[in-house]
Amino acid sequence: MPLDIIAFDADDTLWVNEPHYTAALEKLCTLLAPFADADHVRQALTEADIHNLQFYGYGIKAYTLTMLETASRIANAQLTGEIVDAILAEGKRMFAEPIVVYDHVIETLQQLSRRKPLMLITRGELFEQENRIQRSGLTKYFNYIEIVKTKSVEVYRQVLDKYAIEPPRFVMIGNSLKSDILPVVALGGRAVYIPIDNPWQHDIVKNPDWTSFDRLDHIGLLPDLLEAYLDEA
Repeated sequence: MPLDIIAFDADDTLWVNEPHYTAALEKLCTLLAPFADADHVRQALTEADIHNLQFYGYGIKAYTLTMLETASRIANAQLTGEIVDAILAEGKRMFAEPIVVYDHVIETLQQLSRRKPLMLITRGELFEQENRIQRSGLTKYFNYIEIVKTKSVEVYRQVLDKYAIEPPRFVMIGNSLKSDILPVVALGGRAVYIPIDNPWQHDIVKNPDWTSFDRLDHIGLLPDLLEAYLDEA
């Protein structure tokens, strides 16, 4: 069946994102070294980060709050203003990081946007994601942009209903099995998984059905993969 829409995730699919969080984590380990070893800090922050999704959602603001919470729990009464200031500065650093688009992204979007409408579906805090999208310089390639609080079967169903798209005529490209790939497959759509190194722990899925979606080493291979579906009516 031909495609009506080609949809892309943003963070860690079109541009670099996760390494900024990893750098912030390592900074926190350094700041809290007098109170706990690095492994303990990493585990505590990861657990708090996942737990706090229900309260703070996704993104840099949420992560900064969770870093502060983790520091408070580990350092307790010994938490200093200097450490708090350093954590807040790390959050601001993450906001200010330049948007680094992955290799092959621009030429891939150029090529595909001439053949089919493109959609960007990104998860996170509205201001933060709007800011990244604008700074990426990629908005001109997308017919539709959706910023959602989370990604689930129901959220994808709402997006497809909004644009009157049948799931089999929709393909989602992303780096997260949990949020970009499996919900779309469950809905009856197509999905293309492009993994990254050191994915976020929350996005790791054990023993997925690898036959239910495609996998590529990099986004530059996408046009060839989709070629058979691009010109059909």
